[in-house]
Amino acid sequence: MTNQYESLTDGIRVTVRPLFSLAQSDLPDGEFVFSYQIRMENLGEQAAQLLFRHWRIHDAGGEDQEVDGEGVVGEQPLLTPGQTHEYRSFCVLSSPV
Repeated sequence: MTNQYESLTDGIRVTVRPLFSLAQSDLPDGEFVFSYQIRMENLGEQAAQLLFRHWRIHDAGGEDQEVDGEGVVGEQPLLTPGQTHEYRSFCVLSSPV
């Protein structure tokens, strides 16, 4: 079962699906790798473009990682009404949950 998290702001719904990657993790060293899929949907009536992102990744150990940058994976997608954009990435956490 995969957890899914959603947020809706100004007509843009962002859905995140994290997935633990045992094969990429180093359990003895306390490095737990999670991949995640991001889906952005324009539910509004106007086009919107992702120019900058700010993610806060929080683990069960109380640690936060912040990810900032222009666009996502080298793109600054323009979403017209009804359009979606998806991408995948990963992070390394110090907690398995």
